[in-house]
Amino acid sequence: MRWWIWLVIMMVTIFILWGGGVLLGWWPGDHIDEFIQWASARPAVGSVIVGLCALMAAGVAYRGVLQTALAADGRTTKEILALDDRARKDRHIVDKREREADRHDRFFKITEKLSSNLPMERMGALISISVLADEWEKDSEINPTQHDSSEPVAENTPSPKDAHGNTVLNSGINLRDACVEIICAYLRSFPAGTHTSNSAEQAHEWAESPWLMPDRDARMAAIWIIREHAKSNSKFVWPSIRFRLYGAHLERAKLSGTHLEGARLGGAYLVRTALRKTHLEGARLYQAHMEGAYLQGAYLQRANMREAHLERAHLQGAHLEGADLRGAYLGSWESDDMVQLYGKVKDESGRWVYVQATWDDKTKWPTDFPRDEVIRLQKESAQ
Repeated sequence: MRWWIWLVIMMVTIFILWGGGVLLGWWPGDHIDEFIQWASARPAVGSVIVGLCALMAAGVAYRGVLQTALAADGRTTKEILALDDRARKDRHIVDKREREADRHDRFFKITEKLSSNLPMERMGALISISVLADEWEKDSEINPTQHDSSEPVAENTPSPKDAHGNTVLNSGINLRDACVEIICAYLRSFPAGTHTSNSAEQAHEWAESPWLMPDRDARMAAIWIIREHAKSNSKFVWPSIRFRLYGAHLERAKLSGTHLEGARLGGAYLVRTALRKTHLEGARLYQAHMEGAYLQGAYLQRANMREAHLERAHLQGAHLEGADLRGAYLGSWESDDMVQLYGKVKDESGRWVYVQATWDDKTKWPTDFPRDEVIRLQKESAQ
């Protein structure tokens, strides 16, 4: 504000204090000398008035000095504020680059621990990778790109380097996906020094096998990480299409209610895995081992389940509209809670269309299952 506005405020304040005091009978108002004598006998009143006057005088003086400095420098207040804002943005960019360099350094150090011979170190590395992925995603939500060309960058600012001397320029989302891929790759792989077997029975019972049992805790941690990031109410929801778990051992995992739409689970071992009301729309489950899996109420619309093994699987109330069941070995379900083979689903354009599951002569249906009758009844119900 200008200096004269401060002067007006000071005069109005004094007038209010004087007039209000006279009206309320706080002090006499006939003569100024009587007021001075009265105020002198009350130091507190005089201190308040003097303090207010001093504050207003200081404000007027500060404004005058600032205006003089601006006039001498030839800049306006708006220009100074713009320079401060630019400096703040420069500091933000430099700080962000330094954080990215630190995260890259942590990333390489953590991944090295995945090859440790100690199970606890491998488990800790997997959890650390998930934390790092969430940090990158959080940072990307605030600032989706590493650098916005519209923002000024401080001159001579060196590009950050990671522990291996690589320039850090990747986006946070891509780096998050790299972390997700590492966790999935861990579940797809076998511990160092072990051998795989072509025996499906041995693979199904990996929890009791001597070559996977020592890595149980680390693998359970990896499954827990995926489950917590595949829930709709998770703080950081990872895109399920990034779950490339083909051939992974997920036996007896608890994945009920999670979102695994479009996940790549071809050839995965899901024996006796809990998948109740799990969203598996469009998932790739070809040749997946799902013997004894708990799929009650699961959403498997348009899923690729060709040659999938579902012997003894629990499919009561599962949604198989548009699913590819060619060559699949289906499980069993109660007659009063049939699977849904025909119904309405969304197509790629978002429109609702009626589709039916597909099968061929190689599809193994439950004994005495009235397939054609079920299709007819479901079509009539849809109409």
